[in-house]
Amino acid sequence: MISIVIPVHNRGKYLEQALKSVINQEAVDIEIVVVDDNSTEDLSPIASNYHCVYVKNKENKGAQYSRNKGVDLAKFPYIAFLDSDDVWHRTNKLKSQLDVISKNNQVKLVYTPLRFIDENDNIIQEALCDNSVEISQNALSSLLRKDFIRTYSSMMIRKSDFLFVGGCDEKLPARQDWDLCLRLAERGAIAKDSRTSISYRMHSSQISSSGKKKLVGYMCILEKHFAKYHCDFKTKSAYYQNLIKLALLAGFVDGGDKNQLPDIDRFLIRFVSKLTLICRVPLIGHLFFKLLKRTYLFAGLHLTDLL
Repeated sequence: MISIVIPVHNRGKYLEQALKSVINQEAVDIEIVVVDDNSTEDLSPIASNYHCVYVKNKENKGAQYSRNKGVDLAKFPYIAFLDSDDVWHRTNKLKSQLDVISKNNQVKLVYTPLRFIDENDNIIQEALCDNSVEISQNALSSLLRKDFIRTYSSMMIRKSDFLFVGGCDEKLPARQDWDLCLRLAERGAIAKDSRTSISYRMHSSQISSSGKKKLVGYMCILEKHFAKYHCDFKTKSAYYQNLIKLALLAGFVDGGDKNQLPDIDRFLIRFVSKLTLICRVPLIGHLFFKLLKRTYLFAGLHLTDLL
């Protein structure tokens, strides 16, 4: 009934934990599709131990290519994604989401709350769960203001809907999950299933290697979606608030680089480029970091992890 698509590049230690969390799911028929993005580690024995459909890319093609390939190989009508370093810590995750999406044709995506864990599985922040299911018939405007879904690992969708909207955008440098959610929200309702949650892993290498990519990806979303939807002031205001946070994140990581930003408004490019450099000013940088510790981008991290 459900195909679980797991793209992976190395991370054998985490992959095994992810696979264990999949086979522990209760009361659902599943297949597991692992797409190895040309890892240097030999991951085939791990995949074999869990009876996965396992394919390996002949060259490194990226996680989005691997997700698209995994969905193409999937034989079941419902798709759940799982990043190789995340874990489904509740055994009713798939069953609970399937109950929602299979009973409502208008629902194009079901997501769950996140709890955050570190590299050693310690809980950084617990998810807020209850027994509710919320279905939003018009989630697009809210989703443009803020990516409240956050990760592929919390999603369940129909394979047919994924293919209809064109799958994962392999050209975006980051925030491809948000882009996919926006395209699905155009087609119908988005459901939040608060009866379960997942463990989203935060680690310094993940953040420090992708801060600038996240900033560029965020600005690409502005180019790709905002003009099309003619967003109101409230939506744009919320978007720019989050853009500022990402600009600061990129500044903590490497100071930013305007040459890698997309070709949009020149004033905005200059503003973001200068904002990233502010983080290099010691006292100001520490103040910003203290404020940003409240956001999920910086959850569980110390300033020394980034600088």
